[in-house]
Amino acid sequence: MRKGHIEWLPPARPTRAGDKLQPRLPTLFLMVAIPQVYSQDSTENLGHGNFKYMSAVCWLFGRDLYDTLQYPIGLISSSWSGTPIEAWSSGRSLKACGVPKQGFILSDPVSGPSEHSVLWNAMIHPLHNMTLKGVIWYQGESNANFNRDLYNCTFPTLIEDWRQTFHSGSQGQTDRLFPFGFVQLSSFLSHANSDDGFPQIRWHQTADFGHVPNLRMPNTFMAVAMDLCDRNSPFGSIHPRDKQTVAYRLHLGARAVAYGEKMLTFEGPLPKKIELLAHKGLLNLMYSQQILVQRQDDKIFEENYKVNTLQ
Repeated sequence: MRKGHIEWLPPARPTRAGDKLQPRLPTLFLMVAIPQVYSQDSTENLGHGNFKYMSAVCWLFGRDLYDTLQYPIGLISSSWSGTPIEAWSSGRSLKACGVPKQGFILSDPVSGPSEHSVLWNAMIHPLHNMTLKGVIWYQGESNANFNRDLYNCTFPTLIEDWRQTFHSGSQGQTDRLFPFGFVQLSSFLSHANSDDGFPQIRWHQTADFGHVPNLRMPNTFMAVAMDLCDRNSPFGSIHPRDKQTVAYRLHLGARAVAYGEKMLTFEGPLPKKIELLAHKGLLNLMYSQQILVQRQDDKIFEENYKVNTLQ
């Protein structure tokens, strides 16, 4: 981010340039240079070393974009794990969706703050004067059992509100409909409850359309993660350790939506035809794309399955 000469002033020095301006400018103001306070450089460099506080998906996304575009990519990671969407939403967004004013998830060392608009106020709105190319979003788990039925409103409304805020704050330099990418929630292997809420959140992530972009979520893209379930992840199956694939799929969407690359497959397979053969106990899904299915876990897929594609 560049702020021109606002923060950095040249050293004040004697000059007679003001003498020529004196007749038209009777009052002159002396600008005194104030030393800029430097912060100590970190010994941890992004990309190598032990960098613990940068989002892995964000960094890998930027690296993949750089490999394609071949020019520097600026990244801002404003993230806090274990937080609901209400914490990242402005008050007007929550009001528009009828989110109850009372009630929030109690914060603990694992989950983050959940009070309404707390992270919007602290971590998003202070950036609203910046010029952005786009946003990527990876959230939803904390709403699986918290205001879940409102997510089909709170998520698209957050996108619209952020777009309006950054467009206005940047004096129109940030596009009014800047690209907004997000990650579909991965599979969650819950032994305690078969109704874990994650299928509903995945559906609500698309504003109940089942795909993006759509009428309620224009200029958006989604990285499919349903197939990335990590049964042995120490962080839980919903948090796959394969961040590379998540970031790669996000970057494909960015190349197509944000940078206008043509003839690029960036969307997950969408069923074009469904046949229920009850007498055979079969459900056939027909896809328009060629699909490669890799069985990584015998406990997830049934023993007999077949992928049909329409050419």
